[in-house]
Amino acid sequence: MVLDPQGNEMHFTYASPGTAEYYRKTGKCADGVVLVKEMCFTDDVQLTTGEAHWSSRLKQCFTMIKDDKNRFPNNPLWVDGLRWAPFTADAPTSRCRLIAK
Repeated sequence: MVLDPQGNEMHFTYASPGTAEYYRKTGKCADGVVLVKEMCFTDDVQLTTGEAHWSSRLKQCFTMIKDDKNRFPNNPLWVDGLRWAPFTADAPTSRCRLIAK
């Protein structure tokens, strides 16, 4: 989890099992790895112990698949070997199917 510098979003990243270990050893993501990134709006309050932030609602998600073998050559959502598809909380299935073409 990462709080953005302005303090109004939190970013959570989820990965396939073994992803972090492989990345630490090689410095890159393995082919076929699946990453999901959630971006959430935050609420905050000043407490006597300091400022507290927590995620309050989903803003947007990204699903990414590492594709070194170019399995989906006609997919326009491709950057540096990553196939990705964004989707928002109000339309969670509207773009997810693009990644599976």
